Amino acid sequence: MLSRLAFMISVACLLTLSIGQSAAAQETKKSPAPAELKALIAEATKLLNEKDHEKLLERIVEPELKAKFKEEKMWEDVVKRFGEGHAEKLQKILKTLPETEPKLNEEKSQAVYDLPKDLEAPRSMITFVKIKDVWYLQN
Repeated sequence: MLSRLAFMISVACLLTLSIGQSAAAQETKKSPAPAELKALIAEATKLLNEKDHEKLLERIVEPELKAKFKEEKMWEDVVKRFGEGHAEKLQKILKTLPETEPKLNEEKSQAVYDLPKDLEAPRSMITFVKIKDVWYLQN
């Protein structure tokens, strides 16, 4: 009777460990941040630290939107307004991202990071999109 109980406890322990490891592995596989996206976040953080807002926006704004701003002669105003009110907020947000992993869509072309509630960000998440193998900030 005792050996049967010991056997059942051993099996239960193994199953628990197996399930725990499987869930942890699945969680890691579910949403890894692509290296290119991590590089973009690091580059954006560096440019924000340097207060090089125009170079930053050239890099993170989606090509279509950037072309529209430039075509309508709004680009300089966008850069100026970004520097006056949004740069600091984005910097705080980007600093939290290396600690978390994004949720990726099936195509791995969109990455959504949930933001900490205590960050008091304008939104509860930040989204990046991959266009022609290059990552951009979507929102």
